[in-house]
Amino acid sequence: MKRNLMAVSAAALLSLPAYGGDGVALDNGWLTMRDVNLEIKAGSPLDFSLQFPEQEGGVKQAVSISPEGRFQIGAREQRFMCAPMVFGMPYGGYPDKTQAERYAAQLKRAGYNLVRLMYIEANLMHNSGEDFDYDAEQLERLHYFLAALKREGIYWMLDAQSSENGSLGGVFPHRWVKKHNLLVRLYYDPAAQQHWRDQVEKLFARVNPHTGKSILADEALFGMILVNEGGLQFLSHVRRKVPDELMPHLQQWLKKRYPKGADFEKVWKQSPAVLEQGGLKLPSHSERSPQMDDVLAFFLELHSNTAQWMQAHLRKLGYKGPLTSFNNNPTSLNMRSRALFNWADMHIYHDEAFGKEPGAKMHNDSAFDKNLQHITTLAVNRLAGRAYTISEYGQPFWNEWRREAILVPSYAAMQNWDAVCQHASTAVDLTYAHSKGWKQSIHPYAVGLDPVLRAGETLAALLYRRGDIKAASAVAEITLPGGKEESSARYWGIGREVERNALVMRTQTRLGDDGSKPHPAALAKLSVNAESKVGRKVDQLLAKIGIGGEQDEFDKLAKQSAPDNRTQAAAGVFQSSTGQLLAKMKQRQFEIRTPKTEAALFEDVGKGLSLGTLQIKSSDAPALVSLSALDAANLDKSKKMLLIVATDALNTGMRFTSAKRQELVRLGSLPARIKPIAARLEIGGKNGRLQVQAMRQNGELTDMLPVQETASGWLVDLDMAKLSSGPGFYFLVTRN
Repeated sequence: MKRNLMAVSAAALLSLPAYGGDGVALDNGWLTMRDVNLEIKAGSPLDFSLQFPEQEGGVKQAVSISPEGRFQIGAREQRFMCAPMVFGMPYGGYPDKTQAERYAAQLKRAGYNLVRLMYIEANLMHNSGEDFDYDAEQLERLHYFLAALKREGIYWMLDAQSSENGSLGGVFPHRWVKKHNLLVRLYYDPAAQQHWRDQVEKLFARVNPHTGKSILADEALFGMILVNEGGLQFLSHVRRKVPDELMPHLQQWLKKRYPKGADFEKVWKQSPAVLEQGGLKLPSHSERSPQMDDVLAFFLELHSNTAQWMQAHLRKLGYKGPLTSFNNNPTSLNMRSRALFNWADMHIYHDEAFGKEPGAKMHNDSAFDKNLQHITTLAVNRLAGRAYTISEYGQPFWNEWRREAILVPSYAAMQNWDAVCQHASTAVDLTYAHSKGWKQSIHPYAVGLDPVLRAGETLAALLYRRGDIKAASAVAEITLPGGKEESSARYWGIGREVERNALVMRTQTRLGDDGSKPHPAALAKLSVNAESKVGRKVDQLLAKIGIGGEQDEFDKLAKQSAPDNRTQAAAGVFQSSTGQLLAKMKQRQFEIRTPKTEAALFEDVGKGLSLGTLQIKSSDAPALVSLSALDAANLDKSKKMLLIVATDALNTGMRFTSAKRQELVRLGSLPARIKPIAARLEIGGKNGRLQVQAMRQNGELTDMLPVQETASGWLVDLDMAKLSSGPGFYFLVTRN
């Protein structure tokens, strides 16, 4: 994760383009959010704790990974809906005991059974001048919060190290200053390696007084990420060059690789003397060349050696649970690094935001404009036979299409991944009434304060964790052959023409040179072909799909997965083999049809959109609209349903340089301003009279909406501007 949420420089502010006045306001006619209390009321329609009774009584048993590569509790496979909770000092630090209990209860009611905590060492070392001088109050609060989560049946995913500075003291003015370079030094520097070992022992091997166990020995520890985003290919990309400090180690490695100087000179086009005297010229970090092939092989060896000693140390301390690392960068080099573990983890974003100060920018485009590339990339990075989690994804504020974040958990359910975490400073929050810190406005990754992203997370708990969207049985398996045949994939990952299979069927990648057996029921068996190219700036890989990978052959493959499949690749239409998911790229539209939930993302419904029980007759604004059963029945017979109608939200006083909403002039502050919507919906079924009532974000019921009986069901006229309680995205639908 490379996000600089600190202030930009004055020079950046002065470099803003010329524009009139105080920037452009885009919330004219929008409605002011009146909700203040965000704590979901026990027993309210938004309290999902009854949906997941297995959490009652707290965490009782450790997770494990099955031989088939699935997270499980006992013998039962388990999906994990994950809530990142960073609790950095700008957010107020770890909660006190009262707040910890409230947060833990809220996370359970919101449908989470896993929390990811990162930057623990940075939070505890805030303002510390000495190494390992952890803030005693913050450490006590961390321990109590972990215990509170455990009592609510919520597991923990932790980073052994997140920051460049680890637990070293004297890092000012804040812990994100680039000072100690530990993420690179861990690969070669004995002092940095010992620091990592000491940090693990001091933070995670000490007894938590509120559980009576160390964190490493606790059954609530889901798993540990050895180092967050610490792969060398990724760090080289961030620096835009191979780290200089690795040069002596690379030279020694090359001397062993090329014992004959003539062989080195033939490949590197340099005198072998540079390996003794210095002056080795490195290729560009993004260059595809024989020289860079050597550098990547060097990286992979360092990854393997580092993973080995880190795992050995944690096992020595008695930790028996899952481990992973190298959790971003979708190249096959990093796939092979993730394959060092039986748990692979990945990160990806659409339209990532890098700041909240004047001059901060984002593209502000729809994920459909990129053909859902972030989802298909995640899919091909699933490794056969290994558990798979997504510990960071997002389409963050202020992207106006961010209601599309629901796409990741939707496809994660179809792909049957083990856990998904939308990256957040805090995934839930307790109130809008914050008086200090960074909680006085919505900003990138503040999911708990963003009503749009919170609505998506609410729906995700039903679609993904409850399992409303079923896993596909049709499988596409990609084989990475190794050696020269894999060359392009080591640089750029697996090509888009292969990735798009993930929109139709379950997709995984197998390392073809590790002795593993192909999936016996794979409908499509794809292999990379290093000689195939597409007309772009970088080489990409094509797959042999059917006869040759043409559009009609892809459509035929989709038909093999299900005879009535509606996929038309040339038209940008992709339907899952389950029939439950339908993506229409050109229309920026997504449809979900399951027995318990029907939903749509749309820019314009035109003459209407029928999903089954739910029909969207008209809408004057783009939105996410969903209807989910909250009882044991399917939608057509359900007597208690949750209706979500989510549009867009900005801060009060938020300003941009133009109506394109790409460059920030002023972030603004709470309360949120909500884009209004007037929509006409029809809910089918005549088994009882229908009632629709608006809800606040905490589940409190407010206005009744007008409902008219029709020949086939009930017509609901929803005009957000007419709600006396103010705008909101949640509605309770009941049949009496």
